[in-house]
Amino acid sequence: MKQLLRQKYLSIRQKLSLERRQTAAERLQEKILSIAPIYDRIASFASFNGEIDTFPFNKFFAEQNRLLLPRRERDTLHFYQVRKIFRSDVLFEPDPLDCEHSLLTQKDLLLVPAIAFDDDHFRLGYGKGYYDRLLQNHPDVSTFGVGFVEQLSKDFLPREPWDLPVFELFLF
Repeated sequence: MKQLLRQKYLSIRQKLSLERRQTAAERLQEKILSIAPIYDRIASFASFNGEIDTFPFNKFFAEQNRLLLPRRERDTLHFYQVRKIFRSDVLFEPDPLDCEHSLLTQKDLLLVPAIAFDDDHFRLGYGKGYYDRLLQNHPDVSTFGVGFVEQLSKDFLPREPWDLPVFELFLF
């Protein structure tokens, strides 16, 4: 069931036009910039595989020394403070030799990607459980699911006992 839903929503996302993607990314950036002042840092992600483009505001927050990006280490996501990013960083993960490891706090904003979301703010991820474990380990961090409105499922997504919803959805 989950695999069929992943295929369906990945296909929908891949078919979005360049104009549609740019408009959504601009609206997401406006939203993130409007709420960022109340947070110390922004824990974001480097977009890949057709995800909504986070590069413009990631670059902005990196230059302000307020950007945290995840790195997969075994079965866990670890966040690192990133001061420089480049558009050529495809599937960018921070280099622990160049970036400082940082723990998430309740003063941070965590942006959470997914393949699909539902109205209860549950998400369907890629199936490795990285963000599921992250959300379980950081219940006090403000979490926002981000993506395209086309990623919103009209039906409730399948849930496992360990699944947790994000606080709010920013789908554009």
